[in-house]
Amino acid sequence: MVSSIIDIESAESRALGAFETAQALTNAHTPFNVVAVLPLCNGPGDRTVRRALDTIQERHPLLRAKLEPDGSGFRFNPSTRPIPLESLDRADDSTWIEVVESELESGLDTTAGPLVRCLRIAGTEGEAVSELVLTFHHSIMDATSGTNVVRELLTACAEIDAGETPQLGPPLPLMPAEDDLVPETLPGGRRRSSIAGFLLRQLADEAVFRLRTVGGRRPPVHPQGNCRVLCRRMAEEDTTALVRACRGRRLPLNSALNGAMLVAVHRLLYDGKATLLRHLNFADLRQVLKPQVAEEHLGSYHGMLRVSVPMPAGADLWTTAAEVSERFSAGARRGDTFQSVRLSTAMMRPILRQRRQRMGTTALSYTGPARLPRRFGSIEVSSPEVFISNLTLGPEYTAQARLADGELRWNIVYLDCDMDRATADRISDEMLAVLRTGSAGGTP
Repeated sequence: MVSSIIDIESAESRALGAFETAQALTNAHTPFNVVAVLPLCNGPGDRTVRRALDTIQERHPLLRAKLEPDGSGFRFNPSTRPIPLESLDRADDSTWIEVVESELESGLDTTAGPLVRCLRIAGTEGEAVSELVLTFHHSIMDATSGTNVVRELLTACAEIDAGETPQLGPPLPLMPAEDDLVPETLPGGRRRSSIAGFLLRQLADEAVFRLRTVGGRRPPVHPQGNCRVLCRRMAEEDTTALVRACRGRRLPLNSALNGAMLVAVHRLLYDGKATLLRHLNFADLRQVLKPQVAEEHLGSYHGMLRVSVPMPAGADLWTTAAEVSERFSAGARRGDTFQSVRLSTAMMRPILRQRRQRMGTTALSYTGPARLPRRFGSIEVSSPEVFISNLTLGPEYTAQARLADGELRWNIVYLDCDMDRATADRISDEMLAVLRTGSAGGTP
């Protein structure tokens, strides 16, 4: 263990918002972590990483926070503990996969803090390849935060290795929860729908879902399960063809990815029979909050929306993608994502308490083009990977997707109680095949 002492002069704290609280409650049920892997060439040593971690921790209040009970919720309060840093030997190129699967299952010490830890996988002496693995409590981390904190960490490492003092900027304030920044008026001048209207739509959706799935397969609820991960890529040529096909159909790439995941799972887990499948999608809300939240501020500024998608026998990519796109677009026009944020704690509590049904079948977070530089001084970053813990009350098949170097890249998480590795592989193969066939003009 490499340690240091962080001197906190001023205490900052606030109550968690509804979505942050839902994530904290989920974490109390089972670890709910965001795990980022940074494969490095000419990566920094332990001393450099230690100094860089201290530097970014002094800048960001959420990197020196802990969780304390606050009535029926929690508060962020300051922790004086440094970000834990451990090192282990790198056996081979797959060592990081075992580490990630362990990190997804290993809870952070939330009551002592901080809500982040770092692990350095070091190669043998003279070996240039290493990995940094960062594990965050989900309540302090979204995709924008992850990119920012990694950029600052590696920038600090490069400056330290060059004999310089890191210059990342002044310490930042603790920002409000997104609940306090939700606008009354949506982009385009529309007022968001009422909470009552949102709840009525949720109740109607639940009634239809139960009716349409009578006698059919439902995702089973297991007493426990372990997270397993897969990394898949779609070649640049195929990715280019897919983007072109989406433009031709005036569909977002995100919708095609949602559609492919649903079609693959429908075929392989539901035998292609007519049913409804529940799908979760995530949206970055930073740019639509009032005021907007700049990317330099860490936090969980995103929303989740769940839709029930009709899957007829023989469901195809483009019909499913268009259906998903319309349902999410309709929800966005009404402001349902904001209402989902505000009610997330109330909706999560009975799910965790009753433990009778899964939140959905599939879930996807598409973060768009990668925005992380490839080089920081002499340090080279090859292909960062990000994974989020799944739980036995969550979807059966989840993924993070992004564009990097012209390729579409998937980071998939599944539970070993739901399926074995061969089944998870077949689903991922089917997703990519559906996308390739659809983009080539065949029957996907």
